[in-house]
Amino acid sequence: MANDSNRNRRQSSQARSRARAKQKLQEQREQETGRSEEEPTARGGGAPAQRSGSARSADRIQQRERERQRRRLTTILIIAGVTIAIIAGLVLVVNAPADAPFPEATATRYADLPVGRTEEGYPRLGRGDAPVQVFEYSSFDCPSCREFHEQAIDDLVERVRGGQMALVYVPLFGTGGITNGQGAAQAALCAAEQGAFWELHDALFLWQGNYGNQAFTNNRIVSGVNQLDIDMGQYNACVGSGRAQDVTREAQEEANELVGFAGTPTIAINGAVIQDDELNTVADPEGVLAAIDEVIANLSEPAQPPVEVTPEITPEITPEITAEASPEPTTEPAPAATEPASPVAPEATVDPEPSPTATATEPPPSATPEIPADPTPTATITSAASRPAPTMTAAPLNPF
Repeated sequence: MANDSNRNRRQSSQARSRARAKQKLQEQREQETGRSEEEPTARGGGAPAQRSGSARSADRIQQRERERQRRRLTTILIIAGVTIAIIAGLVLVVNAPADAPFPEATATRYADLPVGRTEEGYPRLGRGDAPVQVFEYSSFDCPSCREFHEQAIDDLVERVRGGQMALVYVPLFGTGGITNGQGAAQAALCAAEQGAFWELHDALFLWQGNYGNQAFTNNRIVSGVNQLDIDMGQYNACVGSGRAQDVTREAQEEANELVGFAGTPTIAINGAVIQDDELNTVADPEGVLAAIDEVIANLSEPAQPPVEVTPEITPEITPEITAEASPEPTTEPAPAATEPASPVAPEATVDPEPSPTATATEPPPSATPEIPADPTPTATITSAASRPAPTMTAAPLNPF
């Protein structure tokens, strides 16, 4: 009996071991195939194995969901990090000091020249009472304006130094394709309040040529203004006050009302736009300078003295009178008016040729007209037919 009992226990233990081995094998198969449910085995223990596989499948589903969430969160963090890095880089680039060179000629170009502003606030170079006021309607964002500046500025400054001309810059913006032309104009106008417009004016046109669409970034303008010998507190107060905007608004309205305005650059002399014979606006430097020189030359011409005409001059002039008067345009008869005339003057032949000639007779002292007090001699020409018959011949003419 004892042996049978032991044998039964061993068989039962072996059966359980085999069942557990089969269960493990089943679980391994489910893990490999990913199936959530399997056909229960023929022997006992199939139902518990099915329940255990379903629970593990649910755990795997949850685990996969957690992994997806972790991957999603990781992706979001990576995108956020990259975005922050890009923004930080842009901030550094925008706020980093930019190159803002000034032309070498600017240091001496405007030396000792008077600078000021018009009543409208437009910057002026030269005397405010100069007889020739040249107005340049221009824009810092306009490439044509930059070309005009580069070709004509030295010649214009030379004429300003002559004292008869002043150059006025009328600030416009938006007539070209360069970004932030308005900011450039306002910065220059605020510098003009402290007499530093023309230096920054040259630099802005230089930046346009060097940097193109990046010419007027905020950090470049600030870097350029910091190089000027001006009070930055006063400059910043001007920028925030809106005074520069008022000036540019006034300039745009004036340009719109100007007869002959055809965009930038447009040049006007004493309020009149330079135009050719066909009323086309002249904006090339050579034509503009020629028009300015013409106006200055007209101011420099001296006034012509009036021509004195006496009533005694008659249009009838005979050849005989012309022939006698032209060789000796002197006032020799003047002494005869103060000294007594001789009874008879020696006779001299004026024209030895056989053709008859008329001879002049020296009038007697009593008939000599009184010489006017005016030292300027006046020409009196009378007709030969109106004179009396000659009784005395004139003194011989000097052949030389």
